[in-house]
Amino acid sequence: MEKTASHPFGPALFGLYVWGVAHRAWKLSYEFVRMVDGLKEFQMCWAEVRPTVPEASSVRACDAVDALTRLLVEEISVEDALCCGDVDRHFDAVQIAHLRVGELGDRLRGLTDEEDPLHSGLLKAWYASRVYYRAVESALVATRAALNGDASALPGAIAELEAAEAAPLTYVQKSELGGHRSCLGRMLESVEREWLKLDHVKVVYLFPFGCSGIEAEAAVKKLGSQAVPPRLGGIRATAVRRVLELCDVWAGADFHKRRFEGASIQLPPVRLSHPGGTAVDELKAEIRLSILGNHYLRLETHHYGLDPHTAMFTLFRAAPEHGTMAVTCGEDGRSWGGLHDFAVDLQSEVAALLGEGVESRSGRYHVLATVYGASAVPGPNAAVANPRRLISGAQFREAFGAQALLHTVPNGVESIADWTRFTVPTDTVLATVRKAGNLVVGTANSTILVPFGMPTFGVGTYETVAEFVGTLDGLCSVWADRLARRHREVTALVNGINGTLDANEIAEYASRLRREQVSLHDFASEYRAVQSLIHSPSFMASPADTEALSELLLLSGVERSEKDIAEKLGQLLNDRLEVHIDALAAEFREHVDRERERRARRSRSLIEALLAAMAAMGFAGVVQVLQGQGLPAVWTWILLGLTVTAAATCSVAVYRWSNPGGSEPD
Repeated sequence: MEKTASHPFGPALFGLYVWGVAHRAWKLSYEFVRMVDGLKEFQMCWAEVRPTVPEASSVRACDAVDALTRLLVEEISVEDALCCGDVDRHFDAVQIAHLRVGELGDRLRGLTDEEDPLHSGLLKAWYASRVYYRAVESALVATRAALNGDASALPGAIAELEAAEAAPLTYVQKSELGGHRSCLGRMLESVEREWLKLDHVKVVYLFPFGCSGIEAEAAVKKLGSQAVPPRLGGIRATAVRRVLELCDVWAGADFHKRRFEGASIQLPPVRLSHPGGTAVDELKAEIRLSILGNHYLRLETHHYGLDPHTAMFTLFRAAPEHGTMAVTCGEDGRSWGGLHDFAVDLQSEVAALLGEGVESRSGRYHVLATVYGASAVPGPNAAVANPRRLISGAQFREAFGAQALLHTVPNGVESIADWTRFTVPTDTVLATVRKAGNLVVGTANSTILVPFGMPTFGVGTYETVAEFVGTLDGLCSVWADRLARRHREVTALVNGINGTLDANEIAEYASRLRREQVSLHDFASEYRAVQSLIHSPSFMASPADTEALSELLLLSGVERSEKDIAEKLGQLLNDRLEVHIDALAAEFREHVDRERERRARRSRSLIEALLAAMAAMGFAGVVQVLQGQGLPAVWTWILLGLTVTAAATCSVAVYRWSNPGGSEPD
């Protein structure tokens, strides 16, 4: 920023660059903190540099860009509020954005003709934002009134949205206004229908995880051995339970007496509130560790008298895409930005509690909702003395607003009350519900139970089965993580094999590959044992409950994850390791055969050379005979020397002729 101060319009151009980077990132991510921090950093830098800028025109231009960045900060806050589902909070955020639009307009009025290139673009942004937020404000006012029973403002808001779409806005703004208009139109179409009202619903948020670096049974045993409730970060647990409270349906008939059981950590209540301090909810919390490895954080809450809009966002709170909420637990004063952040942090703390080197691996969240009572009212949030009580799943599905619960929990919020455009699913309804009138819907991240006419102990069976299925993704994440690590290790090992290895190095590599293969087979055996137990008909005591478990496994996507892991494991075992072990074994045999042949050839050469030397040395006998006949001594020594030289020459010549590779090292 300081370097740009001396250039004409330098700070303003730099600010536009920062704004552009943040705006582009805003389109791609729901992680708003880094974007907002970057914009605020620019604003602080400009406040420091502003007095040093020599040209008044540059100051005025960057003041306008500064206002544009402040508007973007509030626009991000508007989306954050949208993703919380609180219409009042959303409306307040839009009001603040309106103020920032006004500030931008004030700054633009101070620009002269010199700043016209900047003025033109900023003026378009100001006009589009003013029209856009007026229409959004109108939509929010009408939505808030409609959800409170007065739909009279919906037609006017829809007309204002249509007019704004015809204005010279960006295509992104037009698409967003079109989304709002579609949802308000859907709400208006359904005003005369009966709307769903949830008289009593229990919501359980499940955040599954697995622990890498410790066996599941060892983790449960270590937790059970805690003499006092542990501290997880700054949260002091209230109790440790050495058994899970499960009904008899989990007393399976497996031959090895294996079953779903474990231990748990009881936590203080978890409080959820808006950033301004308005309380939203309080949840019962515990962390459960299972000997099968499907560990999870469990948060439970009960709600009464919910409309569909509030119900949808109640389920959505588990999603990482949910807007910023203040989450607190215990008395240390620490706060998290949402339930998902809180869960991930706690999972890491549990891993640290279990020992050095233990790491947590989060799975996908799952929401379990049990509707104990529901009514149909004539219109949105109508106040009637005796609403029609719903007594069957079919009646529940027919009421407008059922889609807010029965649809998969979305991965984001696109428009105001976009739940109105969800569809009521038909392909995710369980066929194994044994009682007429009951409804169980399973999706990739939620299970909704509508057990009208059932006692709570009967409902509890479905809840525990659904809860078990919803926590398996943590176990799958650990399997996938371990498999990925093994894949990297095998790849590094295989890449270290080259054609310059000697026999000893080849043998060492083959031995390491075989050890890796044995380890992978052990992992495969462990994986298949748990997998076969989960899918075993004797895992649960009741065949009917086993059938429901199988169907929920299919709907949740767990079986697809298991299939993917099995395929990757099979490829790693059968393709990479087997092929490379066979190749190394063949290369090692070639090395051994070549070495054996070389040694045999050298032995034969030595023998032949020795025989040649012995033949040459036989000439020494002739020399002795000549010496006995009176040959002069000098000639005797000359002949003896010639004999020795001839013997050596013959030996070397014969050895080299019969062993051309004899110069090779051993």
